[in-house]
Amino acid sequence: MPEPENPPPQNSEAEEQKEVNTCEVCTTDNLLKAVGIKRCLKCNDLYCFHFCSTIDPDNYCVDCLNDLTLLKNEEVYKREDWDLESDRVKRIIRRARTFKIGGTDFLFAQRMNSQISDAELELKIEYFKEQVSHMIMEREERKIKKYTAEKAASIKIGTASLTTSVKTPTAVTAKTQMDKNMAKLNAVFSSLDPASAAKLISNLLKGKKA
Repeated sequence: MPEPENPPPQNSEAEEQKEVNTCEVCTTDNLLKAVGIKRCLKCNDLYCFHFCSTIDPDNYCVDCLNDLTLLKNEEVYKREDWDLESDRVKRIIRRARTFKIGGTDFLFAQRMNSQISDAELELKIEYFKEQVSHMIMEREERKIKKYTAEKAASIKIGTASLTTSVKTPTAVTAKTQMDKNMAKLNAVFSSLDPASAAKLISNLLKGKKA
């Protein structure tokens, strides 16, 4: 009698449990008040404030919109002219900076613009113009305050982006890329209170599961 074939794997074993991008606090509060749980435009999953994208939190979760690259190039132009008034050599230095964004997620976001109406496009433009103004103000405040303790209230393991620079005699090119795993880890810790975060770190250092 032939041996029976191996049974197909069960769904519970074949499919891994899907990660949830809504923390317990926001899920509970959402039953009592509007806390802004949204649905990601790319993966169509729900996410809360603590698991939103740092680039576009209104439309994408922390798992999406992370394949982004910012190329910042600074070129230096030097020229020496003879100044007739002072009767000496005058050195002229000019600097020019260019920015370029790339990555597959940036192309995905670009395609969304062709799918919206004229009114929605105008609203989106004005919305992001206001966001840019607020982000510039935030950047200048951070320069003044030098990342004081009040700016570091939440616990973060590390930065969610990596910047590398390449220097040449006439230019400096900086490349910034998003780190999906670090962004996800920071999202987990930012959703916890300090005591729970400290306990989780202690368990991870001891090799225990949270």
